[in-house]
Amino acid sequence: MPEVMNPLKLVFLTILVFLPLDCNQKTTKQEIPSSKQKEPVVFFELPSMDKVIVKKDIVYQNIADSTLKMDIYYPPNYEFQKKIPAIIIVYGCTNEGQIKLIGNQFRNWSVHISLCKIIAASGLAAIIYETVDPENDIISLTKYIHSNYDKLSIDDNNIGAFTCSSNTPVAITNILNTSTNIFKCAVVYYGIFLTKELEKLPQIDSVFGFQNPRLSDQ
Repeated sequence: MPEVMNPLKLVFLTILVFLPLDCNQKTTKQEIPSSKQKEPVVFFELPSMDKVIVKKDIVYQNIADSTLKMDIYYPPNYEFQKKIPAIIIVYGCTNEGQIKLIGNQFRNWSVHISLCKIIAASGLAAIIYETVDPENDIISLTKYIHSNYDKLSIDDNNIGAFTCSSNTPVAITNILNTSTNIFKCAVVYYGIFLTKELEKLPQIDSVFGFQNPRLSDQ
């Protein structure tokens, strides 16, 4: 079991600016018919992004009569003979809420798929997943990875988190509250940082299934 990282030493970075292709000033509706417009993706590209290895629908948790699954993106030509660091895209919104927002689960959204491909093309593994209870599912997910790191070829001593927008409270509280936290670093992109008074939490729209977990008193 990896040591719980001192919160004061945890590095929060703000990187990876999202620029949907359909917002490119050079692209207009007259140039590309709406029926043929490309799906929004991360504008940044790396060589071999389209050659990454994807393992889909890995069951990480059984719930009643259903299961929760994750997808892992590995670097191109990866031979699974050694463990590699990974980035988990942490969600604070339920599957149902995700579908309300964008019409699909985040793990099937072109923006997040392209982000995973960038991460994998950079030599890391990228992980996206289903969730019905974001606060607790991220704990189950990381426990599964820790227990199956050899089978998954994941270095569970070198795992980072990426989170953004209203997803961030789940990621931050997991990192600061949970004794089983395995994250060594985190990217928090235009997220809501929880203050002691929690005055920012009302800004999160719970209609779409975003959870608002609290920091512990310790």
